[in-house]
Amino acid sequence: MDWERAKSVLLISFLILNLFLGYKWIIESDTPYLQAQITDEQRAELEQRLKSHNLTFDLDISQESFTANYLRVSNFQTDLRKKISLLIEGSYSLKSDEDTTIVSSEHEEVVISQSPGGRINISFKNGYLDKEENGEFQLTKETAKEQAEKLFDLLNFPDNLTLNKKVEQSNSKRLIYYQEIDDYNLYGGFTLVKLGNDGVREIEGFLLEKEGFKDESIEIIPATMAILRLLENLPPNENIQEITNITFGYYTEGYIADEWEAVPVWKIEIEDGNQNYYINAFTGDLEHKGGY
Repeated sequence: MDWERAKSVLLISFLILNLFLGYKWIIESDTPYLQAQITDEQRAELEQRLKSHNLTFDLDISQESFTANYLRVSNFQTDLRKKISLLIEGSYSLKSDEDTTIVSSEHEEVVISQSPGGRINISFKNGYLDKEENGEFQLTKETAKEQAEKLFDLLNFPDNLTLNKKVEQSNSKRLIYYQEIDDYNLYGGFTLVKLGNDGVREIEGFLLEKEGFKDESIEIIPATMAILRLLENLPPNENIQEITNITFGYYTEGYIADEWEAVPVWKIEIEDGNQNYYINAFTGDLEHKGGY
């Protein structure tokens, strides 16, 4: 008998068996979210798991898989203190420390905070209105958006800010803007504008610059798989709640660095954004919960 040939045949057979068993384990294991497509059985499992968590889901989501790349970003470079003369009429005084500047005039006080990590905050004690605003200001959906975006232009904010959500109360409105990159939202790059009957009261934001995409494309998990992964991180709700939106975009925390990577995510909104969850679209891990 040719023992060398027999050993080679046995070794090859053993390797083929291991590959087959490994593939079978991936397909049939308790980690189906690593597959790019979801089966009818897995969708039924999703609906059952949602029910056990007191969650409802009535969205038509495409199951087509696609690839994405890591997005390279950096902090948006601007010095808001150089814009003071555009925000205050007449003479004013300054009081500054490392990150915060208080600007005071006879009729107004503006507090400007800007951290090295890209976070900005501007608050107006008496509200800000565009200098071309004539007559009594009426706070409506349209005028709120108009005043916010005129202030963006004045401060030279990035031109890719797009209005994502409006939160209305009787005497105030909150507008949430995201930066848009190649038709997808950059959830790390946001701007929140608070307005009242006296105009803009506060702007809070984290502004980023797109540096480019990494060369390697990776297949992402489908949205339904992202929901399954989310359920692993959620306790059952006491009351029935609805998943109201699922969107693809990019997420990052703020960093003091020249450049870093934003990860592709599925943003899952519950009850119209009262609860937000960001699921890594490559790994299925929960990147962040909360925020806008």
